[in-house]
Amino acid sequence: MYIFEQRTYQLDELITLLKTNYNQRRYDYVEAILSVLFDATPGNAQVLHWLYNYYNGVRKFDTLLSYLQQVLDNEPSHQQANYYKVTCCRNLKRHRDALHALALVAPGPISAQQLALLKIKLLKECGDQADALQAIDSLLKIDACHGEAFWLRRDLLEVCDADLNTMQDYFVSCTDKDDKAYCGFAIAYALDKTKQYRLAFDYYSTSAQLKRQLVDYNHQKEIDDVKNLITAFSKQIHSQETVSHSTPIFIVGMPRSGTTLVEQIIAAHSMVTGADELSDLALATTNVLQEVKPKQTFPFWADELSLADYKALGEVYLSLTKQYHKTPYFTDKMPLNYKAIGIIKRALPHAKIIHCVRNPMDTIWGCYKQIFGDGIGFSYDLKELTETYNAYRNVMAHWHRLYPGEIYDVHYEQLVTNQYPQTKQLLAYLGLDFEQQCFDFHTSERVVHTLSNQQVRQPIYSGAVAGWENYQFALNEYANQIVK
Repeated sequence: MYIFEQRTYQLDELITLLKTNYNQRRYDYVEAILSVLFDATPGNAQVLHWLYNYYNGVRKFDTLLSYLQQVLDNEPSHQQANYYKVTCCRNLKRHRDALHALALVAPGPISAQQLALLKIKLLKECGDQADALQAIDSLLKIDACHGEAFWLRRDLLEVCDADLNTMQDYFVSCTDKDDKAYCGFAIAYALDKTKQYRLAFDYYSTSAQLKRQLVDYNHQKEIDDVKNLITAFSKQIHSQETVSHSTPIFIVGMPRSGTTLVEQIIAAHSMVTGADELSDLALATTNVLQEVKPKQTFPFWADELSLADYKALGEVYLSLTKQYHKTPYFTDKMPLNYKAIGIIKRALPHAKIIHCVRNPMDTIWGCYKQIFGDGIGFSYDLKELTETYNAYRNVMAHWHRLYPGEIYDVHYEQLVTNQYPQTKQLLAYLGLDFEQQCFDFHTSERVVHTLSNQQVRQPIYSGAVAGWENYQFALNEYANQIVK
């Protein structure tokens, strides 16, 4: 039995009350109920489940970690608490703590293979390549053929003929579409390195088709939504400045346009905290929309929100990102926030916006040969990719017209060929003095979550410029469809 506000509840009754208050955005009540549940039964699996889902969802990772640590102080080997701690510490970029907690989690509901994959990802994100390779070898001893392990190994080790033959045999025999796709992308990556471009494209194409079948993605809606942004956000509006200790730097653009590289350069500065890809702007927007309840759908609710609503949105965003306010600036490198520039300018007018631009076909090809999971559905079809790129280009032209001089373009090709002057200009836009570590960004030990986490640990190189030209035999028809 649980007592809340002088009433007695069964566990299921109190959780129902928790859900009701959550749906009504009465978060103070939600947290009060969670506190009562935890105080009464701190190690209860259902209570921990709801603590994790709520605090992880609202991105209050420090609070969640505090609850988990109370459980672990009494029972250091508590499986559920340790597993949740892994995710929590990963989000807080405390990867060594995450790895320590993961070592205490035994296979059970989470398989040995899944735990091994998580360990590999953590090691790669914190730049520990040798241990990541060792962990991959250990996984392949458990499961001699594992598509995602092959994929995670692709940028850590030169693939020998024997490895390639093993992967190709597995690709033929594998019946699981997702694992087969991971394996196919890994094979294609290896073939590309040895300049077997036509065979590499065959594997990329087949594997991308498999991934596209698994993704729940409405392409026409995506294109319509981006096109409608131009109509919905047609007025230049700035809300009242929101007081904040730290100014957000939004780094936007198409995926594979150099956003991770730009963030790594900026985050090396002593006045900047790198926060990686954040979902906080989307979460803040959802919270405000639940309160306002606009009559129109996205993006036509743009003018239904008042300046006070946008100010509230900015305040929620800054509250959610408070853990990164350690320096005068922090980065938010969610590339697809290019669609949210209208919201950013209204909600956070003091924010800086950096737009990463790259050759259209290098961008499209860079997206096509990556596995993004379910979050970027358009990347697994070249026609859909090209249409998405054109829609992106049109809406970025609109933002530049609407807010002239307020969005700073960084061109990937210029950055990788003229690093020093381009870095100085970038920092000058932010009002920051040049610091040598921004030039030597690749020596940083900062955790990097994104797919480029191995590339940004190397000095800048220009070898990826015009890489798409090796695949002109398959890509020329799409190059001809790019909006000029």
